Amino acid sequence: MSSPSSSKTSSSVLVMPTNIVLPADDDQFPLSVTMFSPPPGVEVRAVAVFANATGVQARFYHRFASWLASQGVAALTFDWRYSGTSFPLESLATLQRKSGGDEDDYQDRMHTALLAAPRNMGLNDTWARKDLASVIRFGFRSWRKVPLTVMGHSLGGHLMLVCDYETTYHQVDPDGTHRTARLMAINAGNPHPKNLMEGTWDQESDYGFHMAGVLTLETDGVFRASYMGLGYDLPYGAGKEWARWFNHPHFSLNIDADLQRARKITANCQYIYLGFEDDGTISKKMMIQQCTMLNVESGNVQTFWINPKAQKPRFPQCGHVDLFSPSKPVPAALKQPAAGADASNTPESDAASSNSEAYKPLTEEGDEGQESAEAISPLTREQTIWQVLLRYIVEGTVDPKIGEYRRLTAADARDIQKERKMEEEFRRKHGRNADGSRPETGYPDEVGEPKSKL
Repeated sequence: MSSPSSSKTSSSVLVMPTNIVLPADDDQFPLSVTMFSPPPGVEVRAVAVFANATGVQARFYHRFASWLASQGVAALTFDWRYSGTSFPLESLATLQRKSGGDEDDYQDRMHTALLAAPRNMGLNDTWARKDLASVIRFGFRSWRKVPLTVMGHSLGGHLMLVCDYETTYHQVDPDGTHRTARLMAINAGNPHPKNLMEGTWDQESDYGFHMAGVLTLETDGVFRASYMGLGYDLPYGAGKEWARWFNHPHFSLNIDADLQRARKITANCQYIYLGFEDDGTISKKMMIQQCTMLNVESGNVQTFWINPKAQKPRFPQCGHVDLFSPSKPVPAALKQPAAGADASNTPESDAASSNSEAYKPLTEEGDEGQESAEAISPLTREQTIWQVLLRYIVEGTVDPKIGEYRRLTAADARDIQKERKMEEEFRRKHGRNADGSRPETGYPDEVGEPKSKL
């Protein structure tokens, strides 16, 4: 398949990262940031900022970030505050203490560290508008005159839409050059129980989230993402907002101020949603329900749905997280912890991508993992899906022949206010509040789905 046109692209080589502590712009919180700079002699063609999925730590993306750097893309990964290695120094020192491989001991220490997070710390106001915005501005300052793309994976694809456009995505360099970030949302659909392919209510998902997410949030003081196959647990405030998202059909854009932020961003920034047929977590319907809330009238909102099995020759499995894993052995040097951390024997640091395993779908043969799926593909991810991502980061384009590509228009817009009134009526009828609490634990009654022209 075609790759971005440039004679200055290097061969794929190991690019060692630089780990730093970046104080957040608003409150100086120490964010753990890892920088992958192109090697000497390789021209910087673009910048990529990673925004992580729920419960997935920055180290999971390091292998792909290293490859991007070898191709001339400066890459930045980071951990949201109170996750991974973005903790206050006292908590970080406790987490990095050697545990002799005792998983329970490490989890106890992590639980204690999460309890120290302010309970009013939210996803949108803190992780998006403080943490992500700080890293994006750092990326703009560090590399001039080249395009910058924010790659929002799952949760990260939602959070990048609720930043403030003027202070985050529009940059004026010292020489007067104006730059506007590009956005790439990867598997970042709207998973509300109403928004499945059949257009009906998914009672099992709703009930399971209520039991594992809403109830344990209050009893344990943290969001048990690990109970739901969403990676590592989150602090209370982030989990509280996650619960509010899940219990509203507009998910991360359920508050009008955040919806207006997303619409302003997509009125000014190029936005593409990339999803996969073999993603067992996020469906095409969820992609549509997310993207049609954005500023589709601007012509900036694009969707790109790829079926890896339909490619000739077929792509390796992409799924919800597999697309970020290389198709060859991983150098041990890339499994290092992020900023300010010594090499550790803790269970967290021993497994470079264990925090993503819960997202992995079943392969065709019914076994978890990627080995059997990759065995039937003659190509690697470096030759296929990584080239797709690289082309968009460098050029801002995709090859529509390898997927279902659409540029949304005003005809795709939905009546948001009507849908919100319907949700208010549903909550009154069934005794549901914004946090997902209900009069008694159980399945909701079946409800009708608002008609849509999609």
